[in-house]
Formats: sequence, C-alpha cells, structure tokens
Amino acid sequence: MAALRSRRLDVVLGAPVDQLTAHHIDALIDNGVHEDFDLDFKRETYGNSEGAKRDLAADVAALANSAGGVIIVGLDEDSQGVAKRADEPVDFSDKEINRLFQTVASNCAPLVPLDIRAIKPDPTATAGTDAQERGYILIAVPRSASAPHAVVVNNALRFPRRHGRTTHYLSEAEVATAYRARFDSRSDRANHATDIQEELAGRLSPAAGPWLLVSLVPDLPGDLQIDSATFRRFEAEFLNRPVTQPQFYGRTFQRTRVGRRRLCADASLRDGADLTRAVVELHSDGSGVFAFELYDESQRSSEWQRVGADGESVDDGATSTHLIADVQLALTVFSAVATLAEHATTRSYAGGNATFHARLVAASPERSIAICRRTDWGADSLSRMPSVASSAPAEAVVDLGALDRLGPGTVQASSMLLNEIGNTYAVEQLGQFSDTGAVRRRYWPASMWKQIGEWFAAKGIPVSEDRISG
Repeated sequence: MAALRSRRLDVVLGAPVDQLTAHHIDALIDNGVHEDFDLDFKRETYGNSEGAKRDLAADVAALANSAGGVIIVGLDEDSQGVAKRADEPVDFSDKEINRLFQTVASNCAPLVPLDIRAIKPDPTATAGTDAQERGYILIAVPRSASAPHAVVVNNALRFPRRHGRTTHYLSEAEVATAYRARFDSRSDRANHATDIQEELAGRLSPAAGPWLLVSLVPDLPGDLQIDSATFRRFEAEFLNRPVTQPQFYGRTFQRTRVGRRRLCADASLRDGADLTRAVVELHSDGSGVFAFELYDESQRSSEWQRVGADGESVDDGATSTHLIADVQLALTVFSAVATLAEHATTRSYAGGNATFHARLVAASPERSIAICRRTDWGADSLSRMPSVASSAPAEAVVDLGALDRLGPGTVQASSMLLNEIGNTYAVEQLGQFSDTGAVRRRYWPASMWKQIGEWFAAKGIPVSEDRISG
C-alpha cells in the first residue's frame, strides 16, 4: 500500500497514487489540471548542489507538515500553475530514485515517510512520438503523525509547511504548537482506543461473556462519509459474513445498522438492545472496535475433559474462573486485527501507524480469567495463576501499510497482541503465531488445523513447523 492515501488525489489524478501510469500523468496536461496544496509539478529533477538538496528536503517536509501530497518530477507548469509538457525528459533510473531517497533521508528530521518511484513511458503511445520515451518520477508524501519535520537552512533548523501552491516556514509560536500537537496526539490515540472499547463494553449483554475486546486507532484519521450508499455497501459486505477469519466457530453477522459516525454489525440472534456473540463498530475516522464472546472451557466439562500435567482431570474452580482456550484467543485476535485494519485502510483511508488495544473482560466482577491449552484430547491450564476480572489492555503499534491486506503483517500484529494478553495472565508465550509473520502449525489441534490450515495457505500466509525456543 502506498504511504499516501487521498480520496481527492485519486479523483484528480485518475487513479490511486500507487497505480498511476504515464497515461494518467499525460492526461493532467490534456485536462488542464492546476497545482494545488497537495499537488506540485517540477520541470526537472532536483540537482546535486546544496541548494537543490535543500529544496527537495523542504518540498517533502512541507507536504508532510501539512496535508501530504504528490510531487511529479518531469511535468512543467505555466504561469497559472497549469500542467504542461516539460521541454526535456527526466532521468527516472533506479540510481536517480536512490539519490533522491538519500537526499531526503540526510536532510529531513525526523525522517519523513514517503514513496519515490519511476513512472515509465506509456507503452501504448504512438511509435516515434515523445510520449513513447517520456517518463516521470513520483514523490508521494503522506501527512505525518511525527510532524513537524525540519530541514537545515543556513545552519539553522527551519520548519516548512505547504500553503496553497507555495511553501512558507513556521514561526517560533507555530513550531511550538506543532510539537505540542505531536505529543498530545499520541496520548489522545491511546485514550481513544480505551474509550471506544469501554463505550461498547457498556452495551454488551450483562448475561454474556467472557469477552475479547480489540480496538484500533490510526495515527492519521480517515474521512469515511456515512450515507445511504456507504451503508448499503457495508450491509452487503457484512450480512452473513463469518465473524472469524478463517471461519471456525460458526458465527456470522446477523444485523447491521449505523450509529453516530460509525457502521455497526453484530452476530446477535434475537432482536433487542443487548449485544451478544460478536460485535464490530467501525468509525468514520478509521478507528474501530471488535468484540467476541468467548467460549468458556470451564462450562464444557460434559463435552471436554480438562487434564493436568499428570494426565489426571483437574478441578480449578470453574464456577469462579473463566478458562479461555489459547487457540480460540489466537483466532479471534487475528480476526479482530484483520477486520479493523481492513476498515482503516480500504474504507476510511486512514494512514500512519495503528495503535491496537486488546483485553479480556469477565462476565462479572466476581469472576477471574485463566488461559488454557486446547488439544484434541482436552484442555490444560497455561496460566500459573488466575487473573482479575478485567485488566489493563495489551497494546501494539503497527504500520497500517503492513496491514492493507491479509498477510504476514496481520500475523505479526496478532502475535504482539496475543503474547501481551498471555503475559497479563502469567503465560510466557502463546505459540500460534510467530513474530516473523508465520502461523506455527504445531500449536493448533490437528482437528482444527484441517479446517483452517488451507485457508491460511490460500491467503499466502507462511506456515511454519517451528517450536517456541526455550
């Protein structure tokens, strides 16, 4: 996924930034497109002089410090800022791309996230024409959660910002405000992740539980417009959609609705205000919360036998302690990460990092929680001691760009959350996922793996035979 996501630029340029071709850029000339606050044209590439390097760094930092945007190198503009063809083609070789990357990295602080890629000539252009040989360089810069970014100007740090079609430098007061916003926003994101969890938890059925709750808050909020068309698309996607990915526990979303600045779906089987079984709420800014009512192994004694290390049955106070299977926890954490990340990246166009919070909540304050290992023969306790009914959330911060589609990035984020949840309940490590993005086959019951193993393989997610070391 491109670091920059912009609905406005998708329309202006004719395609998402990571799908642009020379044909799209040539069309900017034909359509008389103007430069704007997020679109800049450069007739020729940035040179090797100190001044040219400073200009590149300032142009990139200015976009990162404002709304983000695109610089198209090899496209000229007239006196009104309207796109026109440059007199000479630009060098779009790998060597030139690397030089531009290194220039930005050496002259901006902190480092600006960006994409620089060559746009090769249009292969469909008429033979012998200029268009058959003309390529471009695309520099795509997202709005940065680490702003303000500085560049060195006359041996001093200066902070550029895009203002319309031009760049200006921030005053001391503006710099102070930008730094305060950076640090406040980090605290705000963590608080927001907790707040949306607690707001949903208060509406879950008091007769249900225990619950897994997972929330996501992006660094850079998205802008999903919730209207009739948006809801109809959401409804078509979610009604009867399996709650878990891959499907295993038989639950599907049965109801959809809109809430204030959010789209909602749940797996409740009866109409009413109480929410049971599974709930997802996806906010217009790209944040969201996923809740799953977990099976309690301590209530399944007629179906499953809980066994200890010596092979004898165990009575660990099932009436007061929820016993949560490790594989159920792993699969639902993975499903939550996948569902929330899909919304943040593909519906709301959020960007930057994603802050995940996850926690287990008992059915009542009187009950505690322990984690057990589920096998084909029964379940044995992994927790060295039961924990409290509710606990501080596990947290993981992950680049949303690694989560734009199901893959190793989703597994890595799930592994981080899963192990931190396990630590909360005195489990050293849960082995279903590796921190390198693979699914460890040995840590799933054989009967369960028959149903889910092919799904992971079909999604291109690596499967490992590794064991946890130590």
